[in-house]
Amino acid sequence: MVGKVRINAGRCVGAIRCGVCLSVCPAGCFSIDKKNRKVVVVNEDACMECYACKVQCKYDAVELGF
Repeated sequence: MVGKVRINAGRCVGAIRCGVCLSVCPAGCFSIDKKNRKVVVVNEDACMECYACKVQCKYDAVELGF
């Protein structure tokens, strides 16, 4: 099975400094990991592959279709 969306934790600067993927995702695929304050995928199945998160992430932390 091909994955739809994931966050590259090494590139993600976290929800405090960025978090744009949280606000642009119409499906609510992302949340904040309370421990490290980085964005995590919580509902990959809901991903509509609209690429809004990928396009808006200036840190290139969103990976789609891997």
